[in-house]
Amino acid sequence: MKEFKKYVFITGASGGIGSASARLFVKKGCFVGLTDIDEKGLERLCAELGHENVFWQPADVSSGEQLAAAINAFAGHTGGRLDVLLNNAGILRAGNFENHRPEEYRQLIEVNLLGIINAIYPAIPFMERSDNPRIINLSSASALYGIPGLAVYSATKFAIRGLTEALNIELERRGIMVCDIMPGYVKTKMVEDASDELHLEDGESLLRPEEVAVTVWKATQRKRLHWPVGRKIRLLSALIAFLPASLRKTVAIQASHYRK
Repeated sequence: MKEFKKYVFITGASGGIGSASARLFVKKGCFVGLTDIDEKGLERLCAELGHENVFWQPADVSSGEQLAAAINAFAGHTGGRLDVLLNNAGILRAGNFENHRPEEYRQLIEVNLLGIINAIYPAIPFMERSDNPRIINLSSASALYGIPGLAVYSATKFAIRGLTEALNIELERRGIMVCDIMPGYVKTKMVEDASDELHLEDGESLLRPEEVAVTVWKATQRKRLHWPVGRKIRLLSALIAFLPASLRKTVAIQASHYRK
């Protein structure tokens, strides 16, 4: 039987950062579990990466039952091994706050925040049996300061940051490290579809999903709580940490084009 370096489970795996991370993990010699609501996308990615290297099962992360079933099936396939959980699934609602109905924001919260909770809960019993397990949550640079036009999206990312910080302490007793990834705007279908509402300028440089995937891999190797991605976001993170509170909003608004 083929030996794998790590056993990794990724939500929102069919495209963007999820598929880029899956490709990198397979390249690094890992066995990867893939889940997403896009079943055809999962089938294509599985064929690309090789059935011997991946397991896939569709699931809606907002459904705790579906996601638990997918994680349990993955663990059944790996003999109970789950070393890395990458909570990547997310959706975006951009534009002025009143442009979207409360039920649309409810869906945003259910996917972006509850989706992470739904994944972590069933994963913990498997992860605590692993050596140096990692839970990696996809947050955003919009968790550094609330962004106009991304109010509720930013709120979900702030919540992810708080959840990450709390669970990193709480799960230490189980040997599980928890961290988050905080990229700026990434060249994904989600961002490109919302480019008008995000006021992206023509020719604006976006992070590539592969760049974020490299940071995800680094997060499996090193102990760090927050991982800003991109030079401008790393600088902004440092500035916000040290600037007086009165200046933080100004910095965040001026840098709003670099939010994910």
